Amino acid sequence: CEFLDALRDEHLPERAGRLGERLLDRLRRGLEGHPLVRAVRGRGLLVAIELGPKDADWLSRHAPGLVESVSRELLGHWISIRLLERGFLAQPASLRCNILRIEPPLTIEEPDLDLAADAIVDVVRDYKSLVPLAAHASLRLARQFMNGGAFR
Repeated sequence: CEFLDALRDEHLPERAGRLGERLLDRLRRGLEGHPLVRAVRGRGLLVAIELGPKDADWLSRHAPGLVESVSRELLGHWISIRLLERGFLAQPASLRCNILRIEPPLTIEEPDLDLAADAIVDVVRDYKSLVPLAAHASLRLARQFMNGGAFR
């Protein structure tokens, strides 16, 4: 099969391992200690960022169901939208929308990988808690509604 030949001839599995470690390292260093990042994990170029408040802040203590719902239903989607606006494709996991899936192509070049990692870190750093994230998303949805559903 030509695909398997290309994998072998271009050493794509080894390359994916090396680049995946680079991506994980950049993301872990950039997001270390962030209050909405629970974990950064992966293998090769399949990387996941688990999002949600790590510590029990005032809102988490008084409305844990709301915090869990916003984390589970909005966080990964919103970060994905913000990344798409910057030209990077990511998506939440299908059954756990608070997990952001990062899956760059096996052929990605290091400078592009670094740009993607920087964009992810920048977008996630824009939000230190769920309140500004929910406010920003709500304003965007209201604006979209006022524009007749057009996403601008």
